[in-house]
Amino acid sequence: MRTLIVVLSILCFAACVASAAWDMAPREFVPRDVQEPGRIVWFWADPLEPPDAGWAHGDYTATYVPFFHIDTYMAWGSRGHSYWSGTFAYDADGGYGNSWDDRLILPEISTVTAVEQTSWGRIKAEFRESDEGRGKARDPIYPVITFAYRNDTEPAYDYSYVQAESGRAYVNLNRGYDGVHPWGTTGFYLGNMNDPYNIRFRFVSDGAWSDQDGLYLSVGGAFMCDDIQVWDYYSGTVYFFDDAESGGLCTPGGPPAAGDYWHTIANNCKAWSDPTVWVNTSVDTPGFVPPGVQNWLRTPTVAISNAVSCTTYWVQQFFTPTVDNDFWTETVYMDGVGTQLHAWWGDQCDSGYTPCSHFLGGDDVTSLLPAAAMYHEWVYNTTDNGAGPDICGCAGITLDDIGFYGLEYMSEPAGWQRVRSLYK
Repeated sequence: MRTLIVVLSILCFAACVASAAWDMAPREFVPRDVQEPGRIVWFWADPLEPPDAGWAHGDYTATYVPFFHIDTYMAWGSRGHSYWSGTFAYDADGGYGNSWDDRLILPEISTVTAVEQTSWGRIKAEFRESDEGRGKARDPIYPVITFAYRNDTEPAYDYSYVQAESGRAYVNLNRGYDGVHPWGTTGFYLGNMNDPYNIRFRFVSDGAWSDQDGLYLSVGGAFMCDDIQVWDYYSGTVYFFDDAESGGLCTPGGPPAAGDYWHTIANNCKAWSDPTVWVNTSVDTPGFVPPGVQNWLRTPTVAISNAVSCTTYWVQQFFTPTVDNDFWTETVYMDGVGTQLHAWWGDQCDSGYTPCSHFLGGDDVTSLLPAAAMYHEWVYNTTDNGAGPDICGCAGITLDDIGFYGLEYMSEPAGWQRVRSLYK
């Protein structure tokens, strides 16, 4: 995604500013723009020694709801129904959101039992021509999957895959569809895959640039497919066919529950204000974040009804090698409405910093006011390989010294509003 920037390039080195920020005392202040009595305050701050009550964390894969469904919208050949990984939740012409891992799963398909068969094609495949006339040896089958599809996703970042099981793992039959592909047909050879065949379509989006945040506006994104057929190219024998009519034969699905790995540890290297810090690595393997996680961490909900301005604050380390598409996002929720601020990737050890370096993050979220309450959420996402360890043996991200500060209205003295109204 175009907004994915190595954190090192824009975050300040925390050693220069963090301790001073925490020592900032509230003071009276009259802002020029509002001309009301006010003061700069910390609405909330937590050095995690120990963490305040109200922190929460979990894994979005445990509650993932798939978006694949059968729809008549933009269907193949403008007829009937097609499978669609998409939604109308973000705009009128349909689209997709951030951090999707959407799957359409075919039933297990065996070459022993055909769904239908072309009789003459099967007879020709039973006996092939040879120098001695009709031979007795049966031609091997040439299994293929064919289907119609269309795609509209952010180029080079959001991909639609066709996958089949080989050994104990799914492998990609295509390089991943990205960008705009109008309806068309294609196919892939299955002879080197497991038989019976386990096949699925899978759409994966990263943390930004989609219809959800308005940074990539698709038309009917992300992925549609129809007329899915597994058959023998030699004989014409059909082992599976699904045209998405009458309810379809494929099953929408999502990632399996990966587990929640957020926890606090005491570590003077990782923590900024010693010794406690949030980390998201596996407890059993501290230098590794397991595959397929969408682990979220939320601050307590903080009352900010008197806030005139507000800035988030935190100290962070990041150990996410950029050889894969692992990333994390930051979102601020105002009165329950989320606004994603960033989607990040980056590794401080790969960029020449030490494993004990720290970095200051923060965003001015004044434009999201007024609000009665807010909280900050980080979500860490890994691909099928997990994340780390990097060259210094670390993985994931750490968070410490989190808070919100800004300008707050001061209460007016009793009777001041009545006096002021007399001299308007």
